[in-house]
Amino acid sequence: MSLKSFSFGLGLGIAFVSLLCLVLIRIEVNKAKIESQNQAEAVEMSDDEIIERAKELGMIFYTDLPSKKDADKEDEPDLKDTEPSEDNYDDNTVDLTDRRNQNEEDIIQDQDKSYNENDEEMIHFTIKPGAMAENVSSDLQKKGLIEDAEDFKNYLISNKYSTKVLTGEFDIPKGSDYDDIINIIVR
Repeated sequence: MSLKSFSFGLGLGIAFVSLLCLVLIRIEVNKAKIESQNQAEAVEMSDDEIIERAKELGMIFYTDLPSKKDADKEDEPDLKDTEPSEDNYDDNTVDLTDRRNQNEEDIIQDQDKSYNENDEEMIHFTIKPGAMAENVSSDLQKKGLIEDAEDFKNYLISNKYSTKVLTGEFDIPKGSDYDDIINIIVR
């Protein structure tokens, strides 16, 4: 085989492969154009057309479902034209404006008064910053407020109170149950 025929064959091979690559690239470009046109057509649908298509496919919209309000309205009398009067209120009506105006400090003082009204022996208890549920439980047991530190610790953890324990000084009535103690030392 001569160098001339080798070069000719190599040139023909390179030309053929180049031509083949050009054809394949052209086919891929046409596919991409067709896909982008299909996507553009899909995007050009209006909201109403999309909703109609979704309904055709069996989608149910929340606005098509009967609401609980609609069901309740059928049972209730229409009170729009009723004037407020003393007859419209029953004895169980509560005026919430007083409660809304009562601030957190008043609520805490009310809780303290309810404990003090019982004239029970109060036990002073301190929770230091960084105290864990185990420390708090054992300290409560040492003060005689609970009988089983392990049981109280498990109660704190299982009810997700262990991360909400406040630090500070507290007066806890002797004989308080777990819930009473938690109401005092947990935020």
